[in-house]
Amino acid sequence: MPLFRIGPLLIESDTAISPLFAAFSSEGPSRTAPTLSVQFSPDALSYRYEEETATCVIPVRHHDNPATINEMVKKCMVSFLLQEKIGFLFHAALLVNDAFSFLLTGVSGSGKSTLVHKLAPFFRCGNDDLSLVQPDTAGLCVFSTPFCDWRKVTATGTFPFPLSAQKVSFVALLEKEWSAPSSLSLFPDKDAVWRFFIEQQQIFFPHWSLRTTRVLSEQVAYFIQKSRFVLIRHNLNDPPEKVYELIRSAH
Repeated sequence: MPLFRIGPLLIESDTAISPLFAAFSSEGPSRTAPTLSVQFSPDALSYRYEEETATCVIPVRHHDNPATINEMVKKCMVSFLLQEKIGFLFHAALLVNDAFSFLLTGVSGSGKSTLVHKLAPFFRCGNDDLSLVQPDTAGLCVFSTPFCDWRKVTATGTFPFPLSAQKVSFVALLEKEWSAPSSLSLFPDKDAVWRFFIEQQQIFFPHWSLRTTRVLSEQVAYFIQKSRFVLIRHNLNDPPEKVYELIRSAH
């Protein structure tokens, strides 16, 4: 069966999942990581996550709909990650270069994809939509995922690819700036960060289990406690070099 690796876990499918997963293909036959199984069923009326077998069951009628498959596997993975206590999915882009890495998050329409594109000469970004965050005592590991907007990907021809960072320097909250130059400031209010994550649905909560919801709350609390947050106000008219130097100053 095809295997796909997303950071610390594997996805096993009884068929190719979707083109979004292509770059995450894993050639190794052995299971050296927690594995989520994806199965297409002719009997299933709707998708479901089976906790006992760690299986995402998808109605076979969706087999040729990559956007729907991507959404269903994503929702099942949220519960699988928390069942295994691996981490959580975060609505943020992971940007990495040889000097440092950071997470970029913002509400829909804040210009996250625009800024990622502007910073392309300076950073690699495997996916500007969803990242897998794995908080642990050794630091904060982050991995890109195949989960993204299918329409945007097909329009640009830029598909997700694997990328990871063993240590993230900071988490940037993005806002648009219309009149003043781009700016960067510390965002020390961790309670406000927590409210932002929840109110703006930047963290994906499971719907099946109170136990996994508690695990997620603990992991997000640890993530917020251990991370450094900054606020970036981005003026679209500023050149890439200026914005990069601004971001580099936070490192």
